[in-house]
Parts: sequence; C-alpha cells; structure tokens
Amino acid sequence: MVMIVMVMIVMVMTVAMSMIVTMIVRLGMGVFTHAICVAALGGGVNQPVIALRS
Repeated sequence: MVMIVMVMIVMVMTVAMSMIVTMIVRLGMGVFTHAICVAALGGGVNQPVIALRS
C-alpha cells in the first residue's frame, strides 16, 4: 500500500515539475522573442504591444 502511494507521489511530482519547466521555458521564449522584435523594429511605443499580442 505504501509503495503505491510513493509511486503516485513521485508521478505527481514529475508531472508538476515538467509543467513548471514548460511554463518557464514558454515565458523565457516569450521574453526572448519580445526582445528580438523590439530590437529588430528599433524600439518605439507600439512594438512591445505587437510583440506581446503575437
């Protein structure tokens, strides 16, 4: 019984970790793309809005 609980906890932990990592990667990529867009378009006021929408 204890073994089953342990396995379930490990599985939940693994899934949670992978989800967190995916979120961090997506956020990082979003910021990275945003920075490239702003740099490529030479800054300005409207570019960040466009970058965030895409």
